[in-house]
Amino acid sequence: MNKANEKIMTAIKQRGDLCIPFLTVGKILETAGMGAWTGLCCDRIADAGLIDGTDVCINFLNIPDLEVTAEGLRKCREILECYAPQDILKDAHKILCLGESERLR
Repeated sequence: MNKANEKIMTAIKQRGDLCIPFLTVGKILETAGMGAWTGLCCDRIADAGLIDGTDVCINFLNIPDLEVTAEGLRKCREILECYAPQDILKDAHKILCLGESERLR
């Protein structure tokens, strides 16, 4: 059984929802070699009023880092492009979209 089917079966057995996939801004910036700028980038996202609690959330395990969904990445793209190249952002978006499509299968 593949991972997607295992997640679906676990959610059915536990009568729970499948979680929306998130990536942290810190991981995206680390991939781009800009991990040291995570705090400043997340501050700019917060100052822009983009934290909505759904698509852009505070990563309480690693403050001031943020977690984003595919839609959150799209919302924050203009700020993220100041820190990470477009190809890394496109790859991150593809990963999130694949995770969402598996969740909806």
